[in-house]
This record gives sequence, structure tokens and C-alpha cells, in this order.
Amino acid sequence: VVDLREAARLGLSRHAAEKLLGGPPTRWPARYDLASPLEQLPLGVPQLLVHGDADDVVPIGIARGYAERAAYAGDPCELVEVAGCGHEEHLDPGSHAWAPVVAWLEER
Repeated sequence: VVDLREAARLGLSRHAAEKLLGGPPTRWPARYDLASPLEQLPLGVPQLLVHGDADDVVPIGIARGYAERAAYAGDPCELVEVAGCGHEEHLDPGSHAWAPVVAWLEER
């Protein structure tokens, strides 16, 4: 999850972001500043985000928003939306979700 504040706001994965950081962003803003990838932009390195369009755990809009903010900050950031891919397919390196990752890495 590339935006922990939004994940906390939405209560994703049974409030996983709040559990990770010890509470909500309103209580621990500095923790969210340090831990959330969105807050670290620009990173100054090429980035690849791979997100399934069938993910029913983390909304794809979070990845889209991050990619837009990264580009605005001057970071090269590519978002690949994998058709028919849910939230956990990327855990299997043999799944079709890894094909764009392998291709991206081979280009570099």
C-alpha cells in the first residue's frame, strides 16, 4: 500500500495501517510521514507499481493517485493495471501478475 494515510482512512485490511503504526494518522502524523511511500516523494528513482484491476482489498485508486503524485514530483513511475488480478496473485512469482515486473526489470 503506497498511501498509508488513505489506507488508515479507509480502514483497509481490518485497519492494518493503524495497527502497524500504533494508531491513526491524526494521533501519529510523524509516523505516517516517515512510513508512507507517498510521503517520501520524490524518490529520484524509477518506480513500477503493479495493481490488479480486480483487487477487492486495496482500491486501485490508491495506486493511481500515487503514480500521479510521483509523476508530478518528477519521478519516473509506471503503473501497470493487471486485468483480472486480485490482491494476492502477485505473491506467486509464477502468476501472470509478475510478467510486467519481469519485463520492466529486463528493460533496465
